[in-house]
Amino acid sequence: MTCEYTWPNHLMATDAAATRALIEQHGFQDDVAYGQTKIFIRTPRTLFALEEERSNLIPIIVLLLQKEMWPEGKQSITEVTKRPLTAATLFKNSIVALVDNLASKVSQIFLFWWRARQLVTNIPPSEMGQIKAKVAAFDVLQGRRKNWGCCQNWRQNYLVSVWRGALARKRCRYLRAIYTIMAYYKRHKVKSHLLELLQRFQGVRSMADYGKSVEWPEPPEVLAQFQESSKLIFCRNNPPPLLSLLPQAEENSALAAQFLKQVSTLKEKMHFSSILFSCHVRKINRCNKRTDRALLITDQHLYKLDPRKQYRVKKTIALGTTCYLYMSIEG
Repeated sequence: MTCEYTWPNHLMATDAAATRALIEQHGFQDDVAYGQTKIFIRTPRTLFALEEERSNLIPIIVLLLQKEMWPEGKQSITEVTKRPLTAATLFKNSIVALVDNLASKVSQIFLFWWRARQLVTNIPPSEMGQIKAKVAAFDVLQGRRKNWGCCQNWRQNYLVSVWRGALARKRCRYLRAIYTIMAYYKRHKVKSHLLELLQRFQGVRSMADYGKSVEWPEPPEVLAQFQESSKLIFCRNNPPPLLSLLPQAEENSALAAQFLKQVSTLKEKMHFSSILFSCHVRKINRCNKRTDRALLITDQHLYKLDPRKQYRVKKTIALGTTCYLYMSIEG
């Protein structure tokens, strides 16, 4: 570090030669002795002098490194810590520049006016009329060109607006046609589905199961809820045929009288208008126990009666909650 021949890397043939050059540059060759791999210093003064010179060079080297790594360090503190210009300062500077620019233009305009005045004053009176005519013709020509350009721009803008309007009206007609076709197609789908339902369920009353086996067609999306409601209405309003309004003929007259008496009592109490169905049935529970019961269906309720106890009502079910009622013959 303290020798120009050895800093930062020596270019000598050997390290011993570099050490000898360092000692000779500082003038300590008489105070040292060279060995094979070491150097022997006779007095401490030489070592202390080398260390002191090295310590003095370290701050200089550090400063050089700092300058290379941070070049802005050589600038003044005001330039390094300078804040960016604010919006107000930029606006003020722009206004000042604008005023200066206008001032320069005003001076130029004044100069042109002064020169034109000098030229006009130097024109002979005999040529003044001809010059005025030329200036008037130039003004007229310039005005015509300006108006012609405006007309051209107006015509171009008008044509563009007309063409855009025509395209918009054409697109509107296409959209109206599309929506009209869609509406007619939806009507066709609904009408076709209703006709299909009418065709399939036209003769269900003559069938053995009263249309239970008829498969419902796939409805359009708009009629999905309608078809579900139609299925429910079909189940409720398609009861089995009326077999008898009274107990069967083989039953004795005493049971018939009791049945009629119970029916009269129910009619006074429930106020139904008509009897849809009545018969004797046999109930078999899950334990294979059999019990005789009487079934009475009116236009309002379904009654389960006990014929052994003068047709006392065992259970009442609202007819609106019943979908199906099946009757089987005991084998």
